[in-house]
Amino acid sequence: MSVGQLSDPQLKWAKRTAGDQTNGKRGHDLTAGFGERAAWSLAIILTLLQLISPTGLSQEQDKGPPVIIHMTDEMKFVPDRPTVRVGQAVEWVNDADDGGVSHVVATDPEKAMDPNHVSSPAGAKVFDSGSILPGKSFTYIFKVPGLYKYVCPPHEGTMRGQVTVEP
Repeated sequence: MSVGQLSDPQLKWAKRTAGDQTNGKRGHDLTAGFGERAAWSLAIILTLLQLISPTGLSQEQDKGPPVIIHMTDEMKFVPDRPTVRVGQAVEWVNDADDGGVSHVVATDPEKAMDPNHVSSPAGAKVFDSGSILPGKSFTYIFKVPGLYKYVCPPHEGTMRGQVTVEP
């Protein structure tokens, strides 16, 4: 059936469906509401990105700068007992000169010589930085409030610390 063969009501419906402005009424065409659909699509995409991003979109900025903990040649964490907020980062920096000692930051009881030296709050994952070479660092963002006790397993006798994470 061609356009010339359509009845008057069919022609009006076809024009409305095609997006024609007929009698001041907008039809239900494919482009109607495109802006609204695009906004919803964007909102869904941004929500998904926040869910899969470790820190969300700019969450870390809202929590302030990272707290820096220095790992010294004297086999100490300095400071050794900072307090941070949920979502805030802590960066452990190995201050040793080139050729100096590597360090580790671990809350994993399987990595510690004495499992009583480490702990994580219920619901938190244990972490292990692996070897941090001189001049390098390890950053961890705390997501669960509570007390985290950690060690540098190779130097556990003197390198123990804790981070208190507040809501």
